[in-house]
Parts: sequence; C-alpha cells; structure tokens
Amino acid sequence: MMGYVRIIHTVVYIFALTCHIMFGCNFLTSSDISSSCPTNCTCNTEDVYCNSSLITVLNGSLDKPGLFRSLMNKHINILDLSSNGIAEIKDGFFENLTINIHHLRLSYNKIAEINGPEFKGIVAKFLYLSHNHIHRIDPYAFDGYVTCVEGVDLSYNKLTYFEPWPFTKNNQISTFNFSHNDISIFRNAPNLTIVDILRTSKLGLNNRVDLTFNNFSGWILEALEDVYHFNADPDTVITMKLGAMGFLLQNNPWRCDCMLYEFRHQLHSDTFMLSKTIRDQLSFKCVTPKRLSGQNALDVPITELVCPVLEGCPTSCHCQSVPAYKYTSVVCSTLISFPDQMPSGPLYLNLSWNYISKLEFRPYLSRVTYLDLSNNRLFVIEGGAVQVMGNIAMLNLASNQLMTLPKELQVVRFSNVHLEGNILDCSCDLTWVSDWIDVTSDDPAYQRSVCYKDGSPIRLSAMKDRIDCVTDIVVPVTVGVTITVAVVILAAVACRVWGKKKLPFVMYLIRGRKVQPVGKYEDDEAEMDYHGYLSFDNDNMDIVLWVKNVLLENLENNDQGFRICCPLRDFDVGVSQAEEILSYIDRSKRFISIVSDTYFNALNWTSFEYDQARHKHKDHESNIIMIIYNNIDVDNVRSEAAKTALNRKEYLRREDNLFWQKLKFLVHTGHKLF
Repeated sequence: MMGYVRIIHTVVYIFALTCHIMFGCNFLTSSDISSSCPTNCTCNTEDVYCNSSLITVLNGSLDKPGLFRSLMNKHINILDLSSNGIAEIKDGFFENLTINIHHLRLSYNKIAEINGPEFKGIVAKFLYLSHNHIHRIDPYAFDGYVTCVEGVDLSYNKLTYFEPWPFTKNNQISTFNFSHNDISIFRNAPNLTIVDILRTSKLGLNNRVDLTFNNFSGWILEALEDVYHFNADPDTVITMKLGAMGFLLQNNPWRCDCMLYEFRHQLHSDTFMLSKTIRDQLSFKCVTPKRLSGQNALDVPITELVCPVLEGCPTSCHCQSVPAYKYTSVVCSTLISFPDQMPSGPLYLNLSWNYISKLEFRPYLSRVTYLDLSNNRLFVIEGGAVQVMGNIAMLNLASNQLMTLPKELQVVRFSNVHLEGNILDCSCDLTWVSDWIDVTSDDPAYQRSVCYKDGSPIRLSAMKDRIDCVTDIVVPVTVGVTITVAVVILAAVACRVWGKKKLPFVMYLIRGRKVQPVGKYEDDEAEMDYHGYLSFDNDNMDIVLWVKNVLLENLENNDQGFRICCPLRDFDVGVSQAEEILSYIDRSKRFISIVSDTYFNALNWTSFEYDQARHKHKDHESNIIMIIYNNIDVDNVRSEAAKTALNRKEYLRREDNLFWQKLKFLVHTGHKLF
C-alpha cells in the first residue's frame, strides 16, 4: 500500500513541476482584473475580494471553479476567500483553475482537516489558512501537491501535535507558521530520521518553522532525539540539528528545569560553531519556576536547572536533582536526628540549623560529597559515621557543642572540615589533631580552629606543643631512648629494604622536598612546558570536580608551583583532539593518569592518551604516574602494560598515607617509588 502511495506522490510531484514549468511562478507582475471580477466579489486592478459571505455559494464547500472562470490565466496579487464559512475544499477545485496568485487567503473559515489533494494545482506564493478549525493534517499534505508556495500560515488553529510536514521529500515550502495552536508533542508518521531532514529540508538560516505560542512546557530535546532518530547522525552536533530544523520556540509555557541541562551543556560546547542567527532562534523565555520567570533560558545559570526529587526524600526535607553537579541537593529543617533514608546517587546535604545532637552512621553517608551540620546541637560523632566519608569535599561541623573528635575523622582532609565555634577540650586524647593538620592541610587559613584549656583558646595546629601530656620525668627519658633506638633500627631497615626506591622519598621529605631527580635524564627535560600531563575521563563529573577542586589545587597552588596540562582546560578549541594530545604529551615531563573503571575503554580518548604516553616514556616508565580513583577490574584492562603495572601495584591511591607527598615526589623527580 505504501508503494502505491509513493507512486501517487511522485506522479503528483511531476505534474506539479510540469505545471510550474509551463505556467511559471511569476509573482512580480499582476494582470488588470478590474473588468474580469467574478460575480458577488469586489475587485481592484490586481486584487479580488470574495470574502465576508459576499458569495454564499462558497458557504460549506469550495467546489465550483467555474465561478472564477473570468480570472483564468490571470496574475492576481490577492485572492481573498476568507470569512465564508468554508468547511471543505473539493479535490480538483484548484486544479481546474489556471490562476497565478501571490496571496491566497482562506483564513477565518471552518476547515477542520487538510489531506493534500484538495491543494493540487495551486499556483500561489503564500497560502493563508489561519483562524480555521484545523485539527488534523495528513503527514504528506504538502509533499508536492502545491506549486511555487513559499509560505503557509496555519496559525490560530486547533493542532495539538507536530508532524514533519516541512521536511517530507517533495516539500518545496520554506516557511510554516504554526503559532497560536495547542501543539505539545512531536509525531513522525513518515518515520523520517534526522539524516533525511538534513538532506531534504529546504530550510536555511532565513527560513523558519514558527512554533511560538503553543503548549510546549518541558524541554523538547529528548523527544526530538527519540522521534527523529538523532542518533542516526552522530557526527552533527545537536544544536546544529535543531538549527537546521528552523524551529522558533519563543512564548511557550517553558519550564526551565533539569530537563534543559543537557541542551544547555551541549549549547555551551557548540557555541563556537553556532551563528548568532541560530543562537537567537534557539532562545526562549522561562515561564516556570517563578524565580526564573522572564529570564532567557540560555542565560540562566546551569546550576539553577534543577528538578524536584520525591523518591527517598525524607520528611521535612526538600530534595532537588542538580545535573550541573551530578548530585541531589537535600535541604532539611526541624530534624532531631539523622534521616534513615536519602535519594539515590551522590548527595549534597544541608542539615544546618536543625536540632541534631549525634552524627550517626547511615549507609548513604558514603555517597555524600558535601555535608553541612553547622548550628546544630552536635556533641557526639560516631567514628563509623565519618569513616565512610573519605571522598567528602566539605564537612561543616561549625557552631556545635563538640568537646572531642574521633580519630576516624582523619580519613577526611582537615582543610575540608570546619570546626570553628565548638568547645573542644585540649586534652591528650586530642593531640593527634596537630599531626592531622600537618599532613592534610596546606592552607594556614584552615588552622584557625581552636580548643580550650582552662578557658584559654589554643590553636589546634599548635596543641601538641602546648599541651604537656607527661607526668613523670622517667617517661620522656624512656620514650626518648626508645625513639632513638627505633630510628636507628628503622634507618637500617630502610637502607636494606627500601634501597634506591623509597630512600630517596624519605630524603625528599627530610630535606624539604628539594632533592634532585635520581638517575640520568635528557638534558632538555627541564625545558619542557609542563611538569605533567593530566589524563582522566572528563565525562565523569565526580572526577572532573576532584581534579579541579582538589588535585590541581594541591599541585599548582603550592610552593613548588607545578605546571600541569589539563586537557579540559588547556586544549585549544577547534583543533584536532588527537593532534592536541600528541603535542601536549610531548611537551610534558610526566604523564599522570587518573584511572577509573572507564579509563581503558577503547572508545575513550584516555585509552589513546595512555598508549601515546607509553610510547614516549618506554625508556623511563617511572614517568607514568597512575592514580586509582575507584576500584577497577584488572581483567578488563585492554593494555597489557597497564595490566602489569596494576598487578604489581605500581600506583597511588587517594587514601594512601602521605598521598600528596608521594605524588609531588613522583612529579618532581620521576623516580621509581614502587
């Protein structure tokens, strides 16, 4: 059946082209039709008005072309048939008229459906069908039935859906006006793909499909990707696909929420490829939520594009998905204890200004990236609760009633913890905090927290030196002798066991991190642009945030001031990705790989980067530094060299003791540590 339909369409299209060639589309000149005016119509030199029920014969059905016989072979500027109550146009009506019309007006009638054949034979430049009752249009209604038509006005009708009428194979119409309907969904009866649309569409930057003032609310990108099979053309960016479709989307009841994030993210990535015309075309104003009402959706900060989360959200809490940070934000009030459940995925918990007295273990705490417990009534922290928070970026315990801290808190960097405004007791049980600060905090600003002894404040960083935890003179002598013996023994063991591998690292720490590289390296190494090339999966937002906020901060913003190449930040826009990788790896002393479960995926650029680094540093493998971000299955690793290194445990883990010192040693020296 579909084959017969296609044959009919082809025949119609050939016929239309024949008429077009024979009769032409000359709209530049009009005939003087003042002496050829049809009965019950009014005319001037080039316009014919048969509207407002002047010709009652048109009421109900347009089926008598003979009434317009006097206009045969004329060039008319306006043929106005509006306001006649026309509900039907019989097939063949226009086919029997050989009239060249600039503007054919059929507005303000009662037409409810358009099938296509009723327009067969029309030779007009603009077709006006606004203010009718049109609720159904055949998917192929404009596929070759009309000749010379450049624009169709279907505004102010009753359409609730959009078919790809502008994009069918034989359509010659460049401008469609569907404004002021009730369209909210997309259909695709012809089963066109984005490839078909890009290939056959006649739309250009100066043409459009006007969908303004309809009923779109949720962002349409996901629907378009699905309905028009965007994945059939992976090489063309999404924003260019939308631009090619020519949609005007302003003045719909748009809801600017998390569904808009992917489009905004893609638009930001493709900005350098978009003309101002396309960007303006894709602009629209938010209607909801109220706080964003009236703002241009392309200017709203992406962190504001959020959606409510109901599943798993505790009572007295407000939960929102924040795709910009790839976590769920949870803000709670009037809590007296930790909630038993939370939404799935990474969590950003703001539990400040509640009545919580105890930080208790909950399984979801391992997924928390930010926890604000300031201004509660905390006086107890369970060690098991903080022991699972090793990856937390900020733990705010300020302004509570804490008198002591569990040692398990050391899994968190001190610089990520806020303790101000508590009543910590400067006891011998708390002296470990000084070492914690020395090892995990490089920023003196975070050393302002204090404990109290006899009512006087003592900085936590200085507590070990200020608190006397010895009550007998024998004890320090014994301890001193023991320590001396232990140091001698440890030094002997270090020389024998660590040898050339770890002893330089110990010396590196003792000499204030100024030891020179061990081994012979090329003389031109010091002239390289970067100390290290950073390789990581930039689609993993957790890794991206850790690299930006933690890793680069520790490597670049310190007394050594390493210069690190971060592709996501330093690569030039518009240059071949492969060329940039080769160039920057060649200009870097070391290669630092942040290994995740997707790192060695053959489809990721990280796999290519690792292979190139292995080739460059084949004679100095210690120049390749591996950091394990999360657990990986070694058996699934494609690279045999990487698999060998992983099996030999030639890598660092973020939770390692002295992790930052070891990493800086490796970047600085390129020496073997494993």
